[in-house]
Amino acid sequence: MVIDLLGPSLEDLFNYCNRKLSLKTVLMLADQLISRVEYMHSRGFLHRDIKPDNFLMGLGRKANQVYIIDYGLAKKYRDLQTHKHIPYR
Repeated sequence: MVIDLLGPSLEDLFNYCNRKLSLKTVLMLADQLISRVEYMHSRGFLHRDIKPDNFLMGLGRKANQVYIIDYGLAKKYRDLQTHKHIPYR
């Protein structure tokens, strides 16, 4: 298995910035976070462990990109063929 080397989590960055982020930074992060979660939902999955520690920043040329990690609690919630919701168990 090959994985990308990633940078700090959003929790780490928030602490590094004395728990204050500019409005511009928050909006740029929110745009990426929403698009990442929307993509997972479009593939029929729920992450189920959304928190700042599970969003990491890239490194180098990808330092402005957000990545989602820790899919251990992820669960399929919709059948992509029928588009029907899979009942919670």
